[in-house]
Amino acid sequence: MMDINNVTIVGGTHGNELSGIYVVKYLQSQPQILEKYDLDIQFLLANEQAIKKNVRYVDQDLNRQFSLELLSQSIQNIEANRARQINQLIGTQAKQQTDFIIDLHTTTTNMGLTLVINQDSVFHRKLVAYIQQELPEVNIFFEPTEQTEDNFLLSIAKYSGLLIEVGPIAQGTLKQEVYEQTLSAVFACLKFIKLYKEDIQIPLPKSVCAYQFIQKIPFMLNEQNEIVGMIHQDFDSQDYQPLEQGDPIFKTLDGQDICFENNYDQIGMLTACFINEAAYYDKKDAFSLMKKIELEIS
Repeated sequence: MMDINNVTIVGGTHGNELSGIYVVKYLQSQPQILEKYDLDIQFLLANEQAIKKNVRYVDQDLNRQFSLELLSQSIQNIEANRARQINQLIGTQAKQQTDFIIDLHTTTTNMGLTLVINQDSVFHRKLVAYIQQELPEVNIFFEPTEQTEDNFLLSIAKYSGLLIEVGPIAQGTLKQEVYEQTLSAVFACLKFIKLYKEDIQIPLPKSVCAYQFIQKIPFMLNEQNEIVGMIHQDFDSQDYQPLEQGDPIFKTLDGQDICFENNYDQIGMLTACFINEAAYYDKKDAFSLMKKIELEIS
């Protein structure tokens, strides 16, 4: 059984995702709200230089710097340096490593309230099932990864953590619904951890609907690595909707439809998320291909 006593709530891993930043600031200013959870709760604004500039990152994406291999390197840029600092503060090199991280993010895509888990444990499965029970609009993004190889900030906590992703919202802005959904998910997560610590039996379903990551699908590119096609209007904003053979997914600049070809050895419904995510244009990624699954809880 996981012994979770110390939780770190993180905002600003990406500096232009304001909801998490302001949730952290609000909770820091109202410590009495959190007393009932009987946890040692810390707060962290992760990428302070990017927050000041209201940009996702300054040199490179901070949320891709936390694998043990990367942390052991001596790369000198703002985010690589900050990742090592954070690891010394709350991670594997800290005097007191945090047990669990709640990392707060937003997306420009139509993903609603999404919980991302990178660890496949009974605890993580029960956690997302509980939050979905409390907040029925929740979607579950499942991407199990070996913790030592995981490059997300979550990976430096003793028991990894939960990434909360909410959208759609424009970068660098606040939106009441997104802020309130983020806050509600944080409270639900803390409530579950408290119940789990106290070994209180929580009625949960035998399984929940989730979406397992398959791979990122790039935009259409020319020989100069320039984008030559956009997300098709019929596909745009259709996050978590069924994706069928022959569905149009791209429209070329000269007006041709490019349709989905299901060449994947997958059984069951395929879908997509992070469709047309603004932050992924630097990597030329158009969307994440996902498989709908039933995630067993017990």
